[in-house]
Order: sequence, then structure tokens, then C-alpha cells
Amino acid sequence: TLFRSHEQTFFCQLYTVFFTAAARALLNPELAVSWAQSLKEGTEAVMVYGGAKPGYRTMLDALCPAVDFLIAQLPNCPDHEMMNTLELAVKAAQTGAEGTVNLKAKAGRASYVPSHQITQRDAGAHAVSLWLKAIHDTLVR
Repeated sequence: TLFRSHEQTFFCQLYTVFFTAAARALLNPELAVSWAQSLKEGTEAVMVYGGAKPGYRTMLDALCPAVDFLIAQLPNCPDHEMMNTLELAVKAAQTGAEGTVNLKAKAGRASYVPSHQITQRDAGAHAVSLWLKAIHDTLVR
């Protein structure tokens, strides 16, 4: 791919693509739905520019289930249920990250490592579950 010569920074570049694309959706006046849409647009940009999909053992394995859950639930979610909905999205991300333990890496840095040496969840998927949980925990305070 375009970034192969800079593999160590590719993850950072994907986050740049993600947040740049996500920022466009924040123009929507309905903030919670707008955030969910921004995450969806960021996720789609990462898939386009990174070339991965859910099931490839990447950050997308945590990001997609969480974003899909938010997109489905937030439009009709009462205000008093917002934090519970976000908590369930975090759980979807955590479950997705844990599920990468059994996946063969088809993209990202892990795809260059022999599969018998990969025994933990994908680091990018785990990172997504951590920052989503941090957002939730900050908003709950």
C-alpha cells in the first residue's frame, strides 16, 4: 500500500484519517447522533484508506461493532439512557477486541508476524476499546 515504507507510523496515519473524516459529521446539530455518525464516517475512511475490513484482525474488529451499535441505538435513545447505550457500545468494542485472539491477521502489522507467534488480542482493537471506555468513563463523571 501507499504507506508500506512507513509501517511504524501507519497506525497513526489511520487515526488521522479516522478523526479527519469523523470531524465532518459533527456539523449535525443532534450531538449524540452526530458523534455516532462521525465515528461511522471515520470507520469507513479507515476501511477505504487502510484496506482492511472487520475480520482482518485490526482496530476495525472493535470499532465496527461499537459504531454499528451506536448508529442503531442512538437515534431513538432517551437522554436518560445515553450512558447505558455508550457502555453497551464499549462492551461491543471489548468483545470485538477479544475476538481477535482467534483471527488470522490479514492486514496491519500483525499480518507480517507468523500466526503462531500471535497469541494476544490485536493491539489496535484493544486500543479502540480503551479509548471508547475512557470517553464513557469521562462522561459518566
